[in-house]
Amino acid sequence: MPYIFVTGYYPTHKVPEVVKKYFESRKKFPPGEGPGEIVVDAVTRATKDGLETITITKVTNEDLGEALGRSMNSLVLFQPIEGFEYSIITYASIEEALESIGMKMPD
Repeated sequence: MPYIFVTGYYPTHKVPEVVKKYFESRKKFPPGEGPGEIVVDAVTRATKDGLETITITKVTNEDLGEALGRSMNSLVLFQPIEGFEYSIITYASIEEALESIGMKMPD
């Protein structure tokens, strides 16, 4: 099953705006109501450049497109915030990665 990593980056002085949009986003896109299983729901760290927030969702291959669309739609809410940037990265599980090269996990 693929994993979707959504990472948001924003300056520290924008935290109040980001938090407001975060609560708005959760109302519009309630966690657990979309495709996939939330593995990590918004962990945050401070860096020298500002804050970084990550969410991780585990989805089926069949739900990947819908889940990516939902992620992108929720991030549109943050676009008006100056300095807010994001990335969406999809990872394969180790089992899927091994399978793609004709291997599997040892028993």
